[in-house]
Amino acid sequence: MSAVDNHPFVSLSQKLEERHRAAAEFMRTVQALEALNIESKAVRGIWSILAAIYHLGLAGVTRLNAGPASRLQFANPSAARRAAGLLGVSMEDLSAAAFNASGPGGGGGGGTSPSKSPTDNTEQAWESLEALAVGLYSEALAAVVALINKAICTSAHTIASIMLVDTPGFQNPASCGLQTGATLSDLRHNYLQERLQLLFHHTTLVAPRDRYAQELVEIDTEGMPETHPGPLVSLIDKAPQNLVVRSSQRDLREHDRRGLLWLLDEESMYPNCNDDTFLERLFTHYGDREHQTLLRKCSGPKQFVLQHLQGTNPVLYTVDGWVRHSREHPAIRNAVTLLQDSSRDEISRLYIGSLTRGAGGIVFCGSIAGLEGTQSLRRVSSIRRSFTSAGVKRNSIMLQVKFTVDGIIDTLRRTGTHFVHCYMLQHNAGQHSSYSASGSPNASALQSSSEDMVNVPLLRSQIRGSQVLEAARLHRLGFPESVPLVEFVRRFGLLAGVDSAGAKDITVEQILAANEVDTATYRIGPSQIKDKLHSNITGY
Repeated sequence: MSAVDNHPFVSLSQKLEERHRAAAEFMRTVQALEALNIESKAVRGIWSILAAIYHLGLAGVTRLNAGPASRLQFANPSAARRAAGLLGVSMEDLSAAAFNASGPGGGGGGGTSPSKSPTDNTEQAWESLEALAVGLYSEALAAVVALINKAICTSAHTIASIMLVDTPGFQNPASCGLQTGATLSDLRHNYLQERLQLLFHHTTLVAPRDRYAQELVEIDTEGMPETHPGPLVSLIDKAPQNLVVRSSQRDLREHDRRGLLWLLDEESMYPNCNDDTFLERLFTHYGDREHQTLLRKCSGPKQFVLQHLQGTNPVLYTVDGWVRHSREHPAIRNAVTLLQDSSRDEISRLYIGSLTRGAGGIVFCGSIAGLEGTQSLRRVSSIRRSFTSAGVKRNSIMLQVKFTVDGIIDTLRRTGTHFVHCYMLQHNAGQHSSYSASGSPNASALQSSSEDMVNVPLLRSQIRGSQVLEAARLHRLGFPESVPLVEFVRRFGLLAGVDSAGAKDITVEQILAANEVDTATYRIGPSQIKDKLHSNITGY
C-alpha cells in the first residue's frame, strides 16, 4: 500500500517513522496470534477479509447511463475481482451485496458485474459500499475475539477468574487542540466511562454509607461534596416512560423525557429526520434551566457540550451524520452472508460451525464478544436483555450500545471489583511515543514532555471528577472492615473466656474490652462489628 493512496477506508501516514511503527505493531499482532496457537488457516482467513476491504475501497463506484436505465458498477473492476477472490465469492454476489439493499444473490451480468441499483445517486452507492466494508470489518473483529476466547478458555471448572476491563477513557478532541468536535463514536466511549464512574460512585460512596446506616454506625461526612454522575447518565440513556414515540410539547413532564440514545434511535426510524431534527428534540427535552449544568448549546453549527465527569470535563460534540450512522444499513448484514457462502474454507469455517452464533458459539457482532457462549452470564438479566430486546430490534444500533454497557456493568457488579484510575499529566499525553519504532528514544517527544511535565490544573480536575479523594476520605473516616458478630465470637471468644451463649453484641464488647482495644477504632452493630483498616482487630 502506498502512502499517497487516497483510500476511502484505510489511512496510512506519510511519515516514514509512523509507517515503521505500524509495521512493527502488525508483526506484534502476528506474534500474539502465534503465541495463542491459533490455526494458521483461521489467521489467513482474517487477513483475507481485511485485504478484501482494502481492494473494495480501490474498486470504487461509478454510474453508467442516466435516468431509469442507470446502473451502478465498480469503477475499478480488477480491484473488485481481487476483493471477490479474497472473499471466495462471485462478482455477481459481491456486486449485489454492495449495491442492492435486498442482499446478495441478485442478478447482474457482464464482465464488470453491474447491478440494478435501488439508490438514486452515486453518494448513496458509496454509502452502501462503505456499509459493506463496515460489516466485513465487524465480522472479522468478532472472529478474532472468538478465536482468542477459544484459545484461552478451558473446559475445567475454575474456582475463581479475573476479568480485566480496559477502556479507551474519556475522549475530548478539543482539549488536544483539534478544531473538530467529538464524534458519535466518542460519545459511545464517554458513555461507557460515565457508567463505570457511576459504578465506582456506588461501590465506594453509596454502598458503604448504606452498610453504615444498616449497622447504625454514624459517620461524620460534613463538608464532603455531594456530586453524582447519575444525572448525566440519565440524560444519555433514560428510557421512555410512556408509549408515545414522538413528542413535540415544549413543557415535557419528567417521565416524558428520554435519553439521548433513545432520541437518536427514534429519529433513525423516520426517513425524513436528520441531525437538525435530532438536535431540536434534544433541546426540547433538556434545554430548560434545570439541565443547563449538564447540556449546553454552542454557537457553532450542530454543536453542543456535555459536562462529563461531574462537570470537570466538558466535551464539545459536533453532530455530523449522527442520525445516518444510527441507522443500520442493509449492506452491513450482507457481509456475514457473503462470509458464510465463501468458497474459501479458511473464511467460511469461521462463520459456520462451532464459532457461529447460531450454533451457540461466541461470534456475535455488535454485542459483548465472548459472552454469548457463557451460559452463566446469559442468565444475568441485563445481558439477557441485550440478546432479546436489542436482538428483536436488530436495526437499533444505539440501543445495542446501551444494552451492551448494561451487560458489562452487571457483570462487574458480580465481582470483587478493583478500580484503577489513569490520569493524563498533559492534554497531549499519549499522542507521541517516547520511543521510535526501532526502540531508540524519541528526542522531540522527550524534550516536549520535559518542558511541561505536569499540567497541575488538568490533573486536579481529573482527580476531582473521578471522586477518588471523596472515596479515600470516607474510607479514612469510616470503618471499612467488617466481621459478623457470630464469626467474631467464634474466632476470638477464647481471648476473654466469655460465655458465647449470651447476646452476641455484648459478648463482642467484652472480648474487645478484655483485650484493651481502643473504642475509637471500631463500632458494634446489630449484626456486624466494623473496624478501621489500620486497627487490625479482625487480623488477630
